[in-house]
Amino acid sequence: MKKTILSALVVLSLVGCGDKQFASFGVGVDNSKSNSNETSVSGAQTSTTDISKKSSKTVKLNGLMLLGDSVKILREQIGDVKKPRASILSSKDVTQLSSLTVAKGPGSSVIGAMTVIDSGFEPALGWPSAQAPYDKVLISKLVASCKFTNMIACEAIQTVDDNAIQDPSTAHEALLRSVVKIGDEKLQQLWEMKLDEAKKLDPKSNTAGSSAAIEIIAGGELIFIGEKGCNLMSSGTHIFGAGHVCGKVIELSMESSIASSTGDKLSTDFKKALTNSSSVKTDAGIKN
Repeated sequence: MKKTILSALVVLSLVGCGDKQFASFGVGVDNSKSNSNETSVSGAQTSTTDISKKSSKTVKLNGLMLLGDSVKILREQIGDVKKPRASILSSKDVTQLSSLTVAKGPGSSVIGAMTVIDSGFEPALGWPSAQAPYDKVLISKLVASCKFTNMIACEAIQTVDDNAIQDPSTAHEALLRSVVKIGDEKLQQLWEMKLDEAKKLDPKSNTAGSSAAIEIIAGGELIFIGEKGCNLMSSGTHIFGAGHVCGKVIELSMESSIASSTGDKLSTDFKKALTNSSSVKTDAGIKN
């Protein structure tokens, strides 16, 4: 079995299909051999729990929620501590994804894209200022962020290799790989496209008693940003948010049989990394 140390969920070592563009972030993968399938987050404290029963179950993992967890953990581990939405709204050059992250150099646009994706999950209690509902530039940024997140999340989740997933931690890695594979240049182009598209929609805030902290009307779509992050609605259909991405609920199913005897250990840490001896079968399915 392979032992993988998820330092920053290994994603930065994956940019450029495995090049060293992110070596400056101290990110790496330990591919040393092990007798067990052990996955942990570097530096995490662990505890153990005895397992004395044989169990088998199928776990359905919501792809969008997994992606949200992945980018959040990644940004924390590389030191991107600024709130993602604030990074976007306060950026002096928002058209450049690289300006939305502390990461510098090749691959920084990928991490900037992670910042935008993270903003799609960030709760909002209200507009950032009293003037914000009337600030067209700010409103356009919010619209572009939500629509970009939906587009990239849809691409990333639907292109995950079924065989790449063994447990939630490797699902995180697989999802981040999918974003990384899009590449700096393409992500930058798509971000600029969404910013331009948002301006052309001439979005307007709804300040007349919306139940959401932030409500924006953009063309024929509604964008709500509240305690559960961004939600995009079109013709009464949930396009993004509440587990939906590109109008669907995309799930990753993991069938895991764990055979254990008295004395076997399940090791966990605060990042919920998983250590086990399991036979795992996975598939990805899309529910309409």
